[in-house]
Order: sequence, then C-alpha cells, then structure tokens
Amino acid sequence: MKLTIFGASGRTGTHLTEQALAAGHDVVALIRNPAKLTLRHERLRIAQGQLTDEAAVDDAVRGADAVLAALSPKIFGGPRDMPLATGTRNILAAMRAHGVRRLVYSSGPSILIPGNPLLRAMRSASFALLRLLPATRPMVNEAAELGEVIRGSDRDWTIVAVTVPNDRPASGSVKVRTATGAGDRVGSRISRADLAEFMLAQADDLQYAQQGCVSATDTGLACRRGAVVRGQLNPAVPKPVLNEGEVMPTIAVMGAGPGMGLAIAQAFGKEGHQVALLSRTPAKLDPVVAELADQGIEAAAFAADVLDRPSIVSGLAAVKQRFGQIDVLEYSPSNPALPMASSTELTHDNVQIQLDFYVHGAVAAVNQVLPEMLARGSGTILFTTGASSVRPELGHDMFGNVAPAAAWLRSWAHGLHAAAAPRGVQVGHIAIGAWIGRQPGATAPEEIAPLYWELHTQHDQVEKVFFPSEQPAS
Repeated sequence: MKLTIFGASGRTGTHLTEQALAAGHDVVALIRNPAKLTLRHERLRIAQGQLTDEAAVDDAVRGADAVLAALSPKIFGGPRDMPLATGTRNILAAMRAHGVRRLVYSSGPSILIPGNPLLRAMRSASFALLRLLPATRPMVNEAAELGEVIRGSDRDWTIVAVTVPNDRPASGSVKVRTATGAGDRVGSRISRADLAEFMLAQADDLQYAQQGCVSATDTGLACRRGAVVRGQLNPAVPKPVLNEGEVMPTIAVMGAGPGMGLAIAQAFGKEGHQVALLSRTPAKLDPVVAELADQGIEAAAFAADVLDRPSIVSGLAAVKQRFGQIDVLEYSPSNPALPMASSTELTHDNVQIQLDFYVHGAVAAVNQVLPEMLARGSGTILFTTGASSVRPELGHDMFGNVAPAAAWLRSWAHGLHAAAAPRGVQVGHIAIGAWIGRQPGATAPEEIAPLYWELHTQHDQVEKVFFPSEQPAS
C-alpha cells in the first residue's frame, strides 16, 4: 500500500513509519523539520511542510491508499489558533480531492465523547474545569474541535485515543473490547509499538470504520462502536436466543435519523435484528445508537451519502465487515435542504438533483446487497417515499420535482418485487402521506414503523400507504 503518515517524527509516529516500511509499504511523511526523523529508506519520501499548509498536505496525500496520523494537542500552553484542527481539515479535504477514503487517527482521550451518560457528564465537567485554566484551555478546545472535524467527515475514519502510552517493547498481542462488552478487560496504558501495530493493521481493514478506540493497559485496546464511543447494551434487556450456528440478522437503514430511522430500527431491533445506521454525518447519530443500546439493541453508525455513490459502496462494505451479511436494506433518505419546486417551475437542475437523490442513490445501494440476497434466496429491500409518489396531485405546488423521482422509485419497487419474489427476495414500498414528528398535527414515527415489519414478513404484499386520517392501506 501507499501510506501517508502525519506525525511521523513523533514517538508513536516513528514506530508507525518503521513498521509500515518493514511491512513493505511505500510511505510519504509530511514533517515540519525533516531532521527530526533520522530514518531513511528507499520507500520513504520525506516531504517538508506544515499541517496548516494546504498545498503541502495535498501533495503528501496525493496517490495514497490510506492516511495515518499520530497527532495530539499540546497539554499545557498550546496555541490558541488550533493548528491541529486546521491541519486535520486540510488532511480530510485532500483525501476527498484525491479519492482517499481510509483515515486512522491517533490522539488523546479527550477527543472521544463517551456514550455512557455518566461518563459523558464527567467529561463535560472535566472540560469545564480545564477551560478555567489558561494553560489547559487551548488543549481542551482543540481536542473537542478535532473530534467534531473527524466524526463529521465522510471518510472511512477510525479514532484511536491514547491515555498513557509508554516506550515498552511491543507485546505482539493487541486486544479489542467493543461497546457491547465483548472482548478483553482494558485499562489505561499501552506501548507505542503496540499502538502503531494496531493503527497499521487498520489501514486496509474497515472493521472499525466510523468508530473510536480507547487505549488500554497490557491487555490491549478497547474499541467502542459507532461514530464516537457508544453506550453499552443494557444488561437488563434480554437478548434473543439463537440456535447453534445461527447469527442475528442485520438491517441497514439508509438515511437514518432520530425520527423515522430510529423507529424502524426499534421495530426490527426488538425482533432480534442488529441495526446499521447510515448517514452523511454519522456522528449526529450518537444519541440514536445510545438509545438503541439502552433498549438492548446492538447498533452502529456508518458514513454514506446517497448523493455520493462511492460512499454508499464503502459504507455498506463497512456494515458487512462489522455485522456480516445484510438481511434487510431500508432506503429512506431525507434532505430538506435540496431544492423543491412546483410542477410549473421545473428545470433540468432541480429535477436532476431529486433523481440523483431518490433513484441513483437507491440503485447504488440495492446493487450492493441484491446479488447476495438472490444468491442465498432470502432478504428484504424496502423503499420509503412520500405519498406524492402514489398521488402526485397532493404535491404539485411544492413537490413537483420530488414526486416524479419518488414515483420512479415506487415503480421500480413494484417491478423488482415481481422479479425477485420468485427467488426468495421480498421488495416493498412504503408511501407516507404525513408530516412526521411529535409536534401538534404531526404523526409520531412509531405509528408508521410497524408497516415496515409487516412488509418484511408478508411477502405477498408490495406496498403500504399511510395517511393519518385513514387506516393504512395495502
């Protein structure tokens, strides 16, 4: 692989660079002062420059297969202009420009946000105290900003947070503990050599994509699922009993959020499904994953933008790495920021964006799961649109460019159902004619979610239409 390493002259970065070269990788290291890295190798290119230099970062990332960074804010007396946060933005911008998806980023523990409410409150209290001290205020502010920058990106990132690294020799045994409680007991110390080994192993492994990891003692590393550290599953909620050799089925919700996406996840989770939540900004799904965990539902968030087809491919690949096969794909993206127009105001541009959103995004997602479903003779694909896909007269004044795209998706759902049902794959469409929410006049998502489970289990049906003033029609 071709790797770009930031922080290569640091104590962890040196281990990382040495191990990468020993493993046969080509390495580009961006260093402010090249004299600080004494290592020389025919497969090592040392580029001089700073993280805040956009051109230098762009040049270092160009041609890379993955980016590794071992960077932490200075604990005392750090700069106030947050150069690491600026530099990390430059790294992510360069990765997007050159199509590089994988980022493995090591930093201090403050970069993570615990999913556990008590730990999250303790972190907030600690941050508030440290912000009162002029010497530590810059570190706290930059750590918080770093976490937001990375978690809010659309790359396949993994954060490895380190509490007490040391210079002991590599143990050769790096262990992992997930937020569900599986794995080894963990503490607060790890050797830099072991840390580098773990980071390097993640360069071509998406098992922990869109996740944060906490460093541990000689027992290894503790990884907590999700876009940031998640809450653990509630032990008071019984898990489904599986027969020998049986695995929990998985539902992938494209366009997940705290409303309809959460309700669908709950409906399938209580029936024994693991839940993969896919969104442009998976970090915003932290409360959703934590709420599901409190209900005993195993869930994780992944990055996928329905307007960026490569991110759909990588996002669903990460789901398969994490959970195994996808048994149910539910496609219900929503983006109110996209332009909407009446039927008398259509242009090529405002029509095309809705076609890309509803049609091409759905095609890209289905193509990642349908071949496997057909091969094994089982699986479900569910599409969600507004009711204007069924009754276009309802949205002529506001959804004139949305209704035709949604109607195409509905038409495809019916055709795909006819073609795939004889081969054991269920395809269904849910049309919702209601504003979803908890404000007066809106419909709570929990009222609609049962329709998804019904379509999943009732293979003779292809469509459910929901209007709040009517009984749901099939």
